[in-house]
Amino acid sequence: MNKEQRINVKFCVKNGISGTKTLWMLKIAYGDNCLSQTQVFEWHRRFREGREDAAKYLLENEPVISGHIIIEINDSQCTCLAFEMDTR
Repeated sequence: MNKEQRINVKFCVKNGISGTKTLWMLKIAYGDNCLSQTQVFEWHRRFREGREDAAKYLLENEPVISGHIIIEINDSQCTCLAFEMDTR
């Protein structure tokens, strides 16, 4: 769940939301499972300074896997049509 929260911190940074408000929103969403204030402010600073990856550690020669989900929305129903995966 920590990576999910770090991704949410990144989202807040990209939308110009302060570290304090980001922490407040995470506390509402995650309650007792929220990252600490120190962790939130540290990740907020890292993303503000240009870090892109939300992984806690990047290992040397670790493969990066990305993909795209193609969906179809029809009458309030979403259907996954395909998942295209790229490995780098």
